[in-house]
Amino acid sequence: PVISQSLTFSSRTALVMSLLPQDHSEFRSKQYWDEFFQKRGNVAFEWYGDFTEVSAHLLKSVTHSDNVLVIGCGNSDFSSDFYDKGYQNVTNLDFSELVIQEMISKNLSRDKMKWDVGDMTNLSAYPSGSFDVVFDKGALDALMSTDTAEVKEKAICMFEEINRVLSNNGKYVCITLAEKFIIETLITYYTNLESLGFSISVDSIQSKKESPFLPFYIEITKTISGSSISNDKCIRLHLDEFGVPFPASTNRLTLPRITGAQAIAQLNQIQEFHQKQFQLAKLEVGRFEKLQFWSEEHPEIPRFTIFLLDHSDSSLVTLSMAVFMVPVGRESDFQFTTADGLRDIAAQANCKRLLAVCCNRPHVYPEMKELQAELNPIVLSLKLKSASSEETIPYMAINTESDWDTIDSGHSESGDYIIEESFDEDLPNTVLRRLIFLQNQNFIQTEVRLVMKKNNSTGPKKATKGKKKSAKKTTKSAPGEEEFEFDYTYLDAHH
Repeated sequence: PVISQSLTFSSRTALVMSLLPQDHSEFRSKQYWDEFFQKRGNVAFEWYGDFTEVSAHLLKSVTHSDNVLVIGCGNSDFSSDFYDKGYQNVTNLDFSELVIQEMISKNLSRDKMKWDVGDMTNLSAYPSGSFDVVFDKGALDALMSTDTAEVKEKAICMFEEINRVLSNNGKYVCITLAEKFIIETLITYYTNLESLGFSISVDSIQSKKESPFLPFYIEITKTISGSSISNDKCIRLHLDEFGVPFPASTNRLTLPRITGAQAIAQLNQIQEFHQKQFQLAKLEVGRFEKLQFWSEEHPEIPRFTIFLLDHSDSSLVTLSMAVFMVPVGRESDFQFTTADGLRDIAAQANCKRLLAVCCNRPHVYPEMKELQAELNPIVLSLKLKSASSEETIPYMAINTESDWDTIDSGHSESGDYIIEESFDEDLPNTVLRRLIFLQNQNFIQTEVRLVMKKNNSTGPKKATKGKKKSAKKTTKSAPGEEEFEFDYTYLDAHH
């Protein structure tokens, strides 16, 4: 899904606000982190999820005998919880002496765990191939706190050191919020490597904490030398277009491999959509937004355009949300795609939030039952947080058979277009003809009225309800066909 983005950020406690730097570059400062941990005391700070949420992915890939290096460990309880699960070959690294001393004191009973002061961009203290797993929960994000060439060089130094200390088939596990420049740096580096082979898998972490950002679990495996898999197409995404992980029963080896560029684009879209979901989780009466959802078929034109209206917060309103299917050919009608028009439909549906769905041409759509099944994941992703999980979301539609016939189509400098026509219901012996650009089907570029020539009319003619009729494209008629001329007095003011 691709949508227009408008971000809101969750509120934080006064303590956390006092700990966060005004300048993001301070995230790379040793002095800042010393002060951070000093202010926080013994309270663990968990970036991007706790052990329970992360271990659902990690424990599938790690054995109890693996040597694990945790970089940028901070004062997180992750390593302690990991150790208590029987994974005792754990070395923790942080450049804050203060936090390392604190964690040594806190973990005296875990005598096999190691704690080192050091720089994750320079792991010279560790021999090559000495770790089976390098674990990074937010360390890359802290290092790459600003988008500069200097910061990217630092990140690449870290990647090169990680590659060196990893054993064959070793794994670099990176948990990140995948800001655009960060995910581009990470994936571009590993997909462009020529000296080593890597395979990459991506999951999302479903945290219980509300956040506008979705943490990604990225596992980069150092493959054996001579692997036939190209680094440029070595990535598998284990999540759908909404960021939801595939079921555990999914055979991951059957998932398609994609390129680095494809992965970057999809992860950016997933993160943007998650932020939009966070923003839309609460009802805001009066909110009116246009969302677009795309598919690989006809990628230049959205498959669905959805108008979202938050109508009412009244306790008398029984439905939290309803879906209205906009009739094909009537996407530009005031009542179906404007806030004022949709308020009437929302009132009739007695719902708090209304989704008006436009099925855009030239996409092809199945029958209503299959179409509803296709729309359900999108609809559920836009439901209110306050909605009951047991509530059924109704789909509503009026006569979906279009009164408009497409009589021509083509391409211009302004994009693909169609020309449609329909008999005018208000006047006999008249036809309306209109031009619509497919990139913006809610707007009619031009509409004209054609009037049947008097010498060709044998009496009043009007389209029969439910039967589609159209005039011909040319004013020259074949025998027995009507002939039309422009009505120069007509001024379209309906759209």
